[in-house]
Amino acid sequence: MAAPMAAAEPAGKGFFIGLGQLKGGRQKSLATGVSADGLAVVGMSTSLKGPEPFRWTPSGGLVGMGNFEGAEYKGGANAVSADGSIIIGWSTSARGPEAFFWTAKDAMRVLGTLGGKAYESKATGLSANGAVVVGTSLSAKGKEAFRWNLRAGMQGLGSLGGTPFESQGNAISADGLTVVGTSVSATGKEAFRWTDKEGMKGLGFLDGGKASYAMAASADGSVIVGTADSVNGREPFRWTAAGGMKGLGSLGGKELRSEAQAVSADGSVVVGFADTPDGKQAFIWDAAHGTRLLKKALAEVGCDVGKWQPATAMAISGDGRFIVGVALNPDEHLEAFLASLVAPLPAGYRAPPPAAASKKAAEPAPKKAEPAAPAPAPSAPKSPAPAAPSPATKPAAPAAKG
Repeated sequence: MAAPMAAAEPAGKGFFIGLGQLKGGRQKSLATGVSADGLAVVGMSTSLKGPEPFRWTPSGGLVGMGNFEGAEYKGGANAVSADGSIIIGWSTSARGPEAFFWTAKDAMRVLGTLGGKAYESKATGLSANGAVVVGTSLSAKGKEAFRWNLRAGMQGLGSLGGTPFESQGNAISADGLTVVGTSVSATGKEAFRWTDKEGMKGLGFLDGGKASYAMAASADGSVIVGTADSVNGREPFRWTAAGGMKGLGSLGGKELRSEAQAVSADGSVVVGFADTPDGKQAFIWDAAHGTRLLKKALAEVGCDVGKWQPATAMAISGDGRFIVGVALNPDEHLEAFLASLVAPLPAGYRAPPPAAASKKAAEPAPKKAEPAAPAPAPSAPKSPAPAAPSPATKPAAPAAKG
């Protein structure tokens, strides 16, 4: 059994905690989103019924969010609003995978699709106030990125014009104005930036590469991060309008890949994962320190994670204080984590109970502000929604969260 992970004592500046797993299923969980204050974390965990979205708070722990009625239990939460009150992701219904929008008051509700022959949509990104959702849906044209808000509903964003027609929405800026993702262009799969004024624009490629994937954007959309093929292999990039796409290097060498998954609001801190000779490991990048393994960065502030290995950092709070993702715990199971290099352990935190022994889990294939939106039309969940907020894979192409 893995002992509950607490903060390191020496420096008292940072912490690293495992968030546990839902009971009954394979011992696996991963965190994909975090609120501004670090007091709400969302993601996916395997329960007795199957993969299920979860919401975690320091006092309530990790709680399953249920599923739509009518089909297999399968889904995940991908993002949370800055105040922790709105969650988006996808769940399976009798019609197929559907994007959802969750609030404590109205529970899990569907966002619909773009009307393709098959019924499928997944929500992967959310503006800070929860008013705008982005993701990917099947449409009459094919796989297409979408943007949703209460007034306009779900709108397809088109593509970069390549064949086949394909685009994937991965994230949105905090102000709700810039969508980023990947589309097929004349050259290949290319990272894009979409705004209402300019539409979808390709971000180009790193030297020597013909594939790029945008995974996250800063609060105003001026900084975009992701991964791209290059002469150095697959490496994370950071894009700005002035400087274009710049590679951040690799920790694993040319034969191994590294991918950026998230960026802070001001664009100064990037997190993701790197394949290394010691396995997949989470990294953190900033201009002052360059790319560092998250495990080493935590050790530098006096936080020893022991036998845990942070494998992928999947999201970061706007101010850069809180990082979430998935780690290999001491029992060699994948477990969601919450960490910080600068903040203290959240008040009211209760360590999760040790999990019962089970077979080792397989690593997953490693996702001007509008007024806050009321929830869309309801669809009944199978199980009760979590409690109200507490105060307070990729080898060929990176997949959207979920």
